[in-house]
Amino acid sequence: MFRIPFPIPRLGPGFRIVDIGVILSVLSILYLIVFIASGWSGDIGSIEIDLSPSNLPYYALNSIFRIIVAYILSLIFAIWYGYTANKSRLNEQIMIPLLDILQSIPVLSFLPGVTLFMIALFPGSRIGLEISSIILIFTGQVWNIAFSYYNSINTLPKELGEVANIYRLSRFQRFARLELPFSAIGLVWNSMMSVAGGWFFLMACEMFILKDKDFRLPGLGSYIHTAADKGDISHVFYGLGTMVIIIIVLDIFMWRPLVAWTQKFRFDITAGEEERESLVLDLIRRSTVLEKIFNNLTRLSEKMDRLLEIEWKGSSWLRHL
Repeated sequence: MFRIPFPIPRLGPGFRIVDIGVILSVLSILYLIVFIASGWSGDIGSIEIDLSPSNLPYYALNSIFRIIVAYILSLIFAIWYGYTANKSRLNEQIMIPLLDILQSIPVLSFLPGVTLFMIALFPGSRIGLEISSIILIFTGQVWNIAFSYYNSINTLPKELGEVANIYRLSRFQRFARLELPFSAIGLVWNSMMSVAGGWFFLMACEMFILKDKDFRLPGLGSYIHTAADKGDISHVFYGLGTMVIIIIVLDIFMWRPLVAWTQKFRFDITAGEEERESLVLDLIRRSTVLEKIFNNLTRLSEKMDRLLEIEWKGSSWLRHL
């Protein structure tokens, strides 16, 4: 595993210089979320796309926000779907074939219907367009992640399940301490593939025009589409270059740390297997602020485990009455 070859300076008791970066990063992310979300309350009127390169950061932030929100929703839904399908033979016989059917339907076929429905639901407001774009990106990402989680817990080694039974883990404990960690590696790799595919659907949603109705959203998709319509090849490459930079930044600050972190959940370690490294993950591990937060979350999780264990034992006793 990668280790920073020098000590992180301390600024005081229980505080390192890396904590400044962590705090500033969190505050910046919160500010950008509020800034981007505040634009959702605007009118649905025709949006004028300014091709000036100085506007690219704003368009890029809008695109990143949509794709990340869609991914978070996809991950939550995929885990619920895979978990529910695995826990019942009847559920499995219905939900897995349905998942196969849904993933075979072209996402773009939903575009006009979903967009018009959300506009009717939120008349005159841009929020309807924003929600419709997130829904369509969601439908392009979720199926692959759902199959990944379902297959992971469906192939859980029998001996691990027996250990969970011996320790009488509740359903929540089994999910949090066994099934989710076992599926973590597959979830991360399939998430990378799903988000990569989500960029295509994002571009289509942001540049949507239906006859004389302009449903474009401020983003990289509408920027590239507008530049292409005007025959401005240089600005098309500006937009594509910005997209490449975003993908590289997400890889460095999001995917590589996650891939390196999930290595601790490996069940079978093959000799000579390459160990994933991440400078960002190592910096995060050096943060005393995050360490305190994680310790408090761990204690909270342990309290929830005890409460749920009591509830589970009580419900088991009631079933025998």
